[in-house]
Amino acid sequence: MQKSVALFAALFVSATLAGPALAAANGATSQSAQMHAGPGQDFPGVMRLAPNLKVTIHGCIQAWAWCDVEWRGNRGWVSAAALDYRLDGSVLSVSGYGPRAGIPQLDFNLAKYWETHYRQRPWYSEREQWTTRVMTPASLTNHP
Repeated sequence: MQKSVALFAALFVSATLAGPALAAANGATSQSAQMHAGPGQDFPGVMRLAPNLKVTIHGCIQAWAWCDVEWRGNRGWVSAAALDYRLDGSVLSVSGYGPRAGIPQLDFNLAKYWETHYRQRPWYSEREQWTTRVMTPASLTNHP
């Protein structure tokens, strides 16, 4: 009985920890795109991505307009209009097929996101300014 309980607990913990990793999607940049520190063109720039780079898409905000991506250890937000998703050998536009492709929908929490990914960036010390800032619809438009 104890072995069964231990095995179940190990499998439960393993499945729970693997969940977020399984949610990430294989993607690529369809064009040159700016990676930002938040889901909008007004956030600080993290880096510029070249076309045809393989990226990991961790998820996208509501309406799949901006996606949290990773490239070579750099995390940031890229316009979905500049991203493709690879599914069963097909290349699909994230902005058009994100929901159907099963890309997770995320909420953006600036404090947690910046704490995890940007502590060494020069604009990290200005996070209070960004935390209190209201994201406008114009800042969330699809601009690569």
